[in-house]
Amino acid sequence: MTFTNTRIVISVMMNRASEWPRWKMRLVDAHFSWIELRLDALEYLNETMITQLCQQIKADFPDKKLLVTLRTKQQGGLFVADKHTYHHWLRLLDTIEAIDYLDVEYIHYLELLHPCVVSAHFFEPLTLAHSRDILMQLAQLQPYVAKLAVMVHDKDQTYDLMALTKVMAQQYKEQHFCVLAMGTSGVITRVLGPYFHSYLTFASIGNCAAAPGQVSWKMIWKVFQQIEGSNR
Repeated sequence: MTFTNTRIVISVMMNRASEWPRWKMRLVDAHFSWIELRLDALEYLNETMITQLCQQIKADFPDKKLLVTLRTKQQGGLFVADKHTYHHWLRLLDTIEAIDYLDVEYIHYLELLHPCVVSAHFFEPLTLAHSRDILMQLAQLQPYVAKLAVMVHDKDQTYDLMALTKVMAQQYKEQHFCVLAMGTSGVITRVLGPYFHSYLTFASIGNCAAAPGQVSWKMIWKVFQQIEGSNR
């Protein structure tokens, strides 16, 4: 197997839009396919500012896909709001043409015009049956990507998730899945996703991890290169 079609997503978390030029310089030499803009990291939200920021990111990286995420505190992010307010912002974001994909939290699901990454995050281990049920429920919504992130406490839980993802990808052949095991024991899911048909892997720049267990794009890219080299 090669990694030609693997999507590495670099998460960008900044407090102010004015920090973008510094992030841009850090991204110039990185290997990735998507940029995830984590709006919940911003000190405040303003529609005009967000629109201009998204337009600037796409102007600076026109060949990259832009995923915009407003992660609520309930799902491990920094955005504190009720469901109504969350939906209000999603509807506003859905009008911004510079955005390629929107993250929509499964527990606050809202149908949008943009292609979506429908995500579910669990910060305690799930049984394998529960993980399967969640992935099936996500797939039934037919998002562009069905994303499940689960905290694991050991390697066995991680391997079970990887095997489950491969089965789900074979069952739902038209559906993209992204499954990540959070925590130290789950790091392998971030570097070997293509082996079990996980469509996206989220990476950081340096030490700016956006989730437990997230690693630098350099580590992921190094592993990808080594495996590709061994397959030649």
